[in-house]
Amino acid sequence: MSASTETITLQEEKQKLPNGWRWATLGEVCKKQISIRDPSMEPDITFQYVDITSVNNTQKSITEARQILGKDAPSRARKVVHTI
Repeated sequence: MSASTETITLQEEKQKLPNGWRWATLGEVCKKQISIRDPSMEPDITFQYVDITSVNNTQKSITEARQILGKDAPSRARKVVHTI
């Protein structure tokens, strides 16, 4: 399919929307949720740490998170991973 054919198809699809509907990007309708915490503030609490070696890029999954104490956490351990 050429770019011009693809554009025409998208324009045709936009015309088929029900009254009151409109096209939107995901960024317009979804909230990007980023949670940050500082493990050093809880030095004796254990948490699961996910680094690059914990991710299987073929399966697109976390394969092995490590349990570490807040006081042993690297400074880059800040973003919280949310499950879905």
